[in-house]
Amino acid sequence: MSGALNFEYLPELHYKYSYFIFWAVIVTIAGALLIYFKRKNWF
Repeated sequence: MSGALNFEYLPELHYKYSYFIFWAVIVTIAGALLIYFKRKNWF
């Protein structure tokens, strides 16, 4: 056993920009939810 963790399935290790794409998607979803909630007067 080499002691290495099994991280071969993390896409950010195989694609150059996947980490930034992941965060862009998360921020976009969060922003869309905030706009939706404000329009519904939920807060």
